[in-house]
Order: sequence, then C-alpha cells, then structure tokens
Amino acid sequence: TKLILLDSLLQEKKMIHRALLISVFIYLSESASTVTKECAQCHHPRFPPNNGRILYLPHCVQNTTYNFCDAVCSGLQFVGAESRGDCDGCHRKCSSVFSPVCSEDQEMIYANSCQAGCAGVQFVECEGLNTIIPGKSPLPPSHLLPLRLQGVNSQSTDLQAEEDDF
Repeated sequence: TKLILLDSLLQEKKMIHRALLISVFIYLSESASTVTKECAQCHHPRFPPNNGRILYLPHCVQNTTYNFCDAVCSGLQFVGAESRGDCDGCHRKCSSVFSPVCSEDQEMIYANSCQAGCAGVQFVECEGLNTIIPGKSPLPPSHLLPLRLQGVNSQSTDLQAEEDDF
C-alpha cells in the first residue's frame, strides 16, 4: 500500500508539473505576440455596417498615410483626431458629400471619387450596395412608397385648402 500511495503522489506531482509548464508556455506565447491589444480589437469600419466593404478612413502617422486599423496596428503613436486625413492634405480639397466608389476588386469603399484619387487607387462604381444613397440611388415609383409617403404634396395642398376655409 505504501508503494501505491508513493506512486499516486508521484503521478500527482507530474501532473502539477505539466500544468505549471503549460501555464508558463501560454503566458510566454501571449507576451511574445507582436499584435497589440488595440490592434487585435480594431475592426475596420464597414459600409454598409457589419458585412459591407472596408470604409477607407485615412490617417497620417509619421508621414505615412494608413487606413484606420492599419494605423492602429502600425505600432506607432498617433492621436486619432489630429492625424485624420492623408499626409499630403489632398483630402482637404475633397467634398464631404458621400457618393461612394469602390476599389477595382470591390473590397474597399471610398467616400467619393476625390477621396479615392487622393488614396492613389484605381476606382470603379460599387456593385450591389443594396442601400439608398442620396443623389445616386433612384427613387422608387410613388405607388411603391409606404402609404404615409404617397401623395405627400397632395395632402399638404388639401390641408392648406381646409385652413383657407376657416
């Protein structure tokens, strides 16, 4: 029985030793990672939100223009608001009107053709956006609009006529 007890203590000691070694390896592997916590948590903004294309948001970090998460993952210090825009200042001449265009591979979306030009990419019209973009999306025929929006102008003139009666 003493031999069995000694054997079980030895087995238990080996298991504790293995668990301790595994814990040390896990700790060392996490601390050896080259990806910062901020980088790991950064998700490229997308349009349309959730499953859309990556939205290009340039940031100037140490005289190099990066897209937002690329700037975060560069490991270089930068202040988000102060670094917004490309390093050349090209974006300042662009309109803030959202009239999107896409990279040729349709992976990246730019606010407008001027912004894409500033990024120095070849761009094309975005395919299959499935969202309404003012100025770009055709309006549906009025009979397809929700009832509350059909004949809005005719209702307002009827109300005006009723007010004139009083």
